Amino acid sequence: MHKKIFLEEHIPPKSKIILIGHSIGAYIILHLLKNCIRASTDVTKSILLFPTIERMAISPSGRYVTPMVTYFKWFAIATVAAFSCLPEFVKKGLVQWWLSGRKNLMLSSVDSVLKLLTPRSVNGCLTMAHDEMKEVVDLDEEVCYKTIPHLNGQKCSRMQYNP
Repeated sequence: MHKKIFLEEHIPPKSKIILIGHSIGAYIILHLLKNCIRASTDVTKSILLFPTIERMAISPSGRYVTPMVTYFKWFAIATVAAFSCLPEFVKKGLVQWWLSGRKNLMLSSVDSVLKLLTPRSVNGCLTMAHDEMKEVVDLDEEVCYKTIPHLNGQKCSRMQYNP
């Protein structure tokens, strides 16, 4: 909903808009195109990268994530709350240690991780993930047929995407 409001209030009418969405972002784009008149007239192109548009909770990743965000949310928030009480040098050292053993993660990310590692942000992330697992269930073929003109009558379920 806030994407629709942003589009209507901050983007001048008759602008040429290109939307790019990855995973759940593709789902958001499809529903924005379905439910927002401005989007359906001003969006000239939509790029959906590895779209997650159905069966999110029963996907391989969803089977792992769903129980975590359902049953362990408050444990994660409490752990981060306890972590936030530690002295700054201890927090920084722990994050550096954790990042040092990971491939493709830079130690320069420590400050960014520390800024995001708060009970409020963890609660927001886990709540959003939980909501997505409940929301993204059945394929909305109306959205597919209405918003993806290049399908040419093909069934949306035949598209190559990442459920």
